[in-house]
Amino acid sequence: MEPLAKALGLEIDRRFKADDVRSLANELRTKEHGKTILVCWHHGSMSELLLELGANPAKLLPNGAWPDDAFDWMLELRFDPDGRLIPKQSHRIKERLAE
Repeated sequence: MEPLAKALGLEIDRRFKADDVRSLANELRTKEHGKTILVCWHHGSMSELLLELGANPAKLLPNGAWPDDAFDWMLELRFDPDGRLIPKQSHRIKERLAE
């Protein structure tokens, strides 16, 4: 994340601990952040974060969980102006970085 943040001139927000999914989700839902937010999170907690954001992990991840060996995926979640998830516009992206 550091090279990307540096290239974009952004600071990395490290306030949230790996097990503090609820606080991160609350911050994302209740504060203005702009149009695009990139969240990098622990694979083991991704399903919980998706649930907190109103997404169904089973629709976005195999068996509802992020595999330990998947490092080239991104999840794109889209929300309407009122902050509600738009399931039909939310999906998993395989970047194919490891190929």
